[in-house]
Amino acid sequence: METLTYVQTQFAYNRWANHQALAVLATLAEADLAAPCSGNGTVLQTMGHALAVEEAYMQYLTGQLPASQALARAGEGRSPGSVAELQAIWQASERLANPFMAQLTEAQLAQTAELSLPRGAATLALWQLLFQIINHGTHTRAQLCSAIRALGKNPPRLDFMYFAFIGMPVVGIEGAEPV
Repeated sequence: METLTYVQTQFAYNRWANHQALAVLATLAEADLAAPCSGNGTVLQTMGHALAVEEAYMQYLTGQLPASQALARAGEGRSPGSVAELQAIWQASERLANPFMAQLTEAQLAQTAELSLPRGAATLALWQLLFQIINHGTHTRAQLCSAIRALGKNPPRLDFMYFAFIGMPVVGIEGAEPV
């Protein structure tokens, strides 16, 4: 398997997992959404943080924001008031991510960018930035699943095998609604 296919598959999985998380959050009562989460405040705020970080990185990767502004925006997060607001954040990110990932080339994965991070400057390859998005999403969704379980509810099934079993496409997830 070439690196591009692997990165596109992992990115598609990340987006599918966000779909699953949003679908479960849409079934929760307002009190459940306001419950504490080890991530970034409440259940709702934690998912808002995850999606806002993805959106900020995609704004940088698509040239809409310079790195410094995107990283600052990612650090700010968002405090959505509803699942509908979460879905709007997700849709904005998807509008950037879908064409970006579909047009990505193997050569682009190795291109580097100099970033100013809180702990100093770093030169990172594009594949590393994409894996930051993927790993951050996995970390944050795990926090959500833990909080949802603590509420006595069923968290989304996010195992990669479910994604692979249903045959989600390697590049792009069509539509803009959680499945």
